[in-house]
Amino acid sequence: MRKNAHTDGIKIKSSISYKIVAMFVVLTISVIIVIGTFMINRIDAFYHDEFKTLMKNVYNEEFCRQLAEKSGGENGVNQLTESVDAYSGQMGIDSFRNYYILDIKTGKALYGSNPELAKTLEITPNIISAMSGKTGDSTETNASYMDFAVPVGNYIVYIKDSKVEIDSVVRNILNIIFLSLSLGMFLSVVFGILLSRTIISPISSLTRKAQKITSGDFEFTIDVKSNDEIGLLTETVERYKQMENTMQKSIDIAKQAAEDAKRNAETEANAIISKAKLDASYLARQIDDEHMKRHQEMLSLKGEIEQYKMQIKSLCANVMKMVDNID
Repeated sequence: MRKNAHTDGIKIKSSISYKIVAMFVVLTISVIIVIGTFMINRIDAFYHDEFKTLMKNVYNEEFCRQLAEKSGGENGVNQLTESVDAYSGQMGIDSFRNYYILDIKTGKALYGSNPELAKTLEITPNIISAMSGKTGDSTETNASYMDFAVPVGNYIVYIKDSKVEIDSVVRNILNIIFLSLSLGMFLSVVFGILLSRTIISPISSLTRKAQKITSGDFEFTIDVKSNDEIGLLTETVERYKQMENTMQKSIDIAKQAAEDAKRNAETEANAIISKAKLDASYLARQIDDEHMKRHQEMLSLKGEIEQYKMQIKSLCANVMKMVDNID
């Protein structure tokens, strides 16, 4: 019984501990993933909105009008380049963000702050919008770049950001998320084990005591140390133990009464049987004495009859002699 109780206790501990720890780990992973995803999306959206707002502030109507005027003169590309260079600081032009002067009809790069990238520049949806005479300012968070295209006379001023800076920020955030995830999982395991022990200890104690109750052992007390569900369960088990103890005592009393009644019945039955045997023996002796008496009387009567027969024979012999004498 003790071995089974120990085995059951181990099963309870392993089962509940695993579930509680798993619940904490899953909850921690879910929260960190949700928060991390939200932060990354917000940062990406923030950089896109900042880029779009910055470009619109730089390329306002007045500046676009000035660029259109300069693009119509001789050597328009150089004029546009000088004007755009003057605002390169405001636009944040660097090794990751470049500007280009494109032909509005073909979309081909005529100049670029990064000549190597200008040779492999692709036609994007914003460039197509600028080629049709509209400002291309649409943003796609899933794209690997940010761009802005504004038509200026026969040219397009095109700004393209490779999002390297954003990717670096995102990588740093991912590293923080992974570190937080690792720390959170570790803390979840620790808190889960501590909480499971807090829950399992009283449950294991109740399990062992319930097994004692089922085996008929009521010589123990259950202390209620809390006012929560476990305390209520402990109080319920204690009441059940008292009910079982009272019922067991009633059963023991009933068994004892039944055994006493059985012994009394057996004693009375044995007394009746003994009396009956004695009466039967006495009656048998009386019957035997009467039978012997009758037998003696029959023998005595038989002797008397034999005597009468002898007397009759003697009398008949005498009569015969008397007859013979008469003849």
